[in-house]
Amino acid sequence: MKKLLMLSFWGALLLFSVAPLAAQNTVDVLNNGPQPVNTAGCAVLPNCIPAIWSTTSNAGSDISAPITANFVFIPNGGALLADFPAATTGQICLADTRDLTGTTLFAQIAANCQAAQGVALLLIRDSGVTAPSAIPVFVISTANGDFLRHTVGYNATTGVSNYPIRINVAVAVPPAKSHRPAQLPGWSGGRSIRWPGNREVHSQ
Repeated sequence: MKKLLMLSFWGALLLFSVAPLAAQNTVDVLNNGPQPVNTAGCAVLPNCIPAIWSTTSNAGSDISAPITANFVFIPNGGALLADFPAATTGQICLADTRDLTGTTLFAQIAANCQAAQGVALLLIRDSGVTAPSAIPVFVISTANGDFLRHTVGYNATTGVSNYPIRINVAVAVPPAKSHRPAQLPGWSGGRSIRWPGNREVHSQ
């Protein structure tokens, strides 16, 4: 009976120690445009681009509704307001931080996007950012940024993308599954536990 109680205790502990699901924003390419290779965590379409929301943007709140628009590619990383073309109005700003030539705050790029009447900012970068701003700011990887720049593409004159995109509301992404059975503490290979009724359960 004592062993049964211990097993019940460890079983409950394992259930409560499961990590919560992580929320993940994603970006879709619409209108039958080229599709990214990623399929993990996609909210709507089978393929999507993972996006990391800057928690200090959009006044500290992630988006509650999808944002659908064309992206406008911003030259020079968007360090100056003059970098943002007139076509930015009502569109999603796409700025590549690799194009920055000096020290620029990410919040300044977001402020420039907002001043140019952009509705959101996608930053191409392989790490998260702190970008306090009134508009939502998301980070996508350099690989996915190159996909948007060179595969989805944009008009060289206006900077407007060839296809519209959609930034999706964050959805919970299940953790990676493990194919290895869980093992109770102190229960090693070759040992067995005798249950009531003289039945033995053997470890793997």
